[in-house]
Amino acid sequence: MGNEIIAYGTWGELLPIIAMALLLSTRATWQTVVILLAFLAIAVAAAAVPKIAERIGGYVHRFIVANANTNTQMVIRSVNLLLIGLTAVSAVFDLDIVLGAFAAGFILRYLIPQGDQTMEMKHNAIAYGFLVPLFFVVSGAKVDVRAIGAEPELLGLFILLLLFVRALPIFVGLSTGRESRTMDVRERLTVAFYCTTALPIIVAVTSVAVSAEAMSQQTASVLVAAGGVTVFLMPLLASVMAHSVNADLGEALHEIREQPRAVAHILAEHRRRERELHRQLKARLAAAGARHADTFDLTERCPGGVCTIADTEDDGH
Repeated sequence: MGNEIIAYGTWGELLPIIAMALLLSTRATWQTVVILLAFLAIAVAAAAVPKIAERIGGYVHRFIVANANTNTQMVIRSVNLLLIGLTAVSAVFDLDIVLGAFAAGFILRYLIPQGDQTMEMKHNAIAYGFLVPLFFVVSGAKVDVRAIGAEPELLGLFILLLLFVRALPIFVGLSTGRESRTMDVRERLTVAFYCTTALPIIVAVTSVAVSAEAMSQQTASVLVAAGGVTVFLMPLLASVMAHSVNADLGEALHEIREQPRAVAHILAEHRRRERELHRQLKARLAAAGARHADTFDLTERCPGGVCTIADTEDDGH
């Protein structure tokens, strides 16, 4: 489920930004295509130079590696330079700066295919400790509350439309995909709900649309508010679906239909069963890892999010 969420989430943010550059630009389409190709060439160069420096092992590369965790924090500064440089190029080309941020992320993954836990932890602290809250503050400041109050039905309509244009295609895609078709309905719904969370792309699209006079500020406010609602509503629905994978949701609903007054007790009992299943699985994985440390790699994710451990003491399986 995690791999599918990352894949759909990435392309679901990147491709609309490229479409936005083509559809909402004030330039001719061929000019926009040329600019996008020029930006792509710069991004490729930004990826190639560090790779060549790593292969050659020059002074700059050695200096960055040697001072990765000193007071200079050269790896973090280098990544930030890459990010700021590509977003600045996006701004100069009159493209959405999110495109530059995506390019920096792709380049970083190319340079460090396996990732770097220490570097990611440091950037997570910067992002989630400061930049992400700042983004939400700025996004909220742009919302016209009076416009939402004047058209509350439009807010509900936008949320339904987000489900239609994001959750539904993803659910269908998971149902027909070669590797994802083995996922059950609840797992597909979990992925679809998570990927319907859509505030960043909505803020980017509405800002460009308002600047191009293709959308009014009032409509943009309602759409941004709808995106804000998805930030807490969709992960909540996804969490319910994810929990129901282990606690039999169908059985719980059947019991609720038969005893509607005992809803709280039934849900609490199924939640207890779910926790017990997790506890048993964790204990069995730990025991299997202790007995067969040379066979089991417990850092690997189990296919479909479900692990089955079979162990018989007599034959050692």
